[in-house]
Amino acid sequence: MSKEENIKDLVLIQLNEDMACIKERIEEYIQGFNSYTFEEKLMFGQGIMTCVDNARYTLFILERVNLFSKQEKDKLANIIKKNC
Repeated sequence: MSKEENIKDLVLIQLNEDMACIKERIEEYIQGFNSYTFEEKLMFGQGIMTCVDNARYTLFILERVNLFSKQEKDKLANIIKKNC
């Protein structure tokens, strides 16, 4: 496996982890919404935003690395839209 393929794989793995983090945090927030205190809701919101910031950074790296073709980037964008 080439160095470029390894970098691509690492970026995709990280993006997948970022998306899973967002989904998990939102699901936890929704499940316990009525039982959380205001402070707990704020903490959950901060956790969600941390996951979103991580995903933004991963996408920033993806744009800068320039190893993905336009078609691959479009495919990733569609996956992200479906999952968010």
